[in-house]
Amino acid sequence: MTDENTTPETTDGVLDVDDFLDAWIDGGSTVIRSVVIHGRPGLFGEYQQLERDLEIARAAAKAGEELGGGEVRKLEARQQAIYDEVQAAKSIWYVRGMLPGDSDAIDVALAEAGITRPELEAPTEPDEPVLPPKATENQRKAHTIRMKEYQAEREAFDIAVDAYNAAFPAHQEALEQYYDAKNRYTVAQVLDHIEFGNGRRAESITAEQLDRMAKTFGARQVLKLVENINFATLEASPEFSAPFSRSTSEDDPT
Repeated sequence: MTDENTTPETTDGVLDVDDFLDAWIDGGSTVIRSVVIHGRPGLFGEYQQLERDLEIARAAAKAGEELGGGEVRKLEARQQAIYDEVQAAKSIWYVRGMLPGDSDAIDVALAEAGITRPELEAPTEPDEPVLPPKATENQRKAHTIRMKEYQAEREAFDIAVDAYNAAFPAHQEALEQYYDAKNRYTVAQVLDHIEFGNGRRAESITAEQLDRMAKTFGARQVLKLVENINFATLEASPEFSAPFSRSTSEDDPT
């Protein structure tokens, strides 16, 4: 009886199973999520007011008021102009999940920028000496000496607690600034690319540019990116819903 060869045979352009698996792994990627960030969010207030004004103008036009129709056209033209401006300033950010080595790279970048996590050590409360039951004379004498030391330690501890409480608000503020900086360096590390409304594309961004962005648009924009990075990191495999079309509705049983 001859041994059966179970190794997949290869033909021109066809990989065997091991090579195919290697190629499949090498061609993979971590999860990437897209985030829309508007460059002109300050126009939203005027857009809201236009919606209110349009509601009134349309009601007037419907009631047959002579000036209602012209006012509607004027407001709609301004609304369209704002919408076009917002769309032109819109950007779509593609951020990936964290990979092994990203955390170390972020820490190195922070250190090179002279940014370190602020530390504030809480004082340790001293243990009060306890005299054992049926203590000997020597034990009572030692306990008396130790109690005097404890009183001094306790006074020093109370002073340290006051100092800690006084320093705590500034420490919390410094800690928030540190994590804000870490968020910026995280986005810079895992950004895949940015697509702008005018067709331009950026492949990277610096932490300094993200700092300016946070000061211009508000810190929430950077936090939105970080939230999506966290989601992308935790997602094992995203669900891709089939696009609704005649072919997919017929072929896909789901």
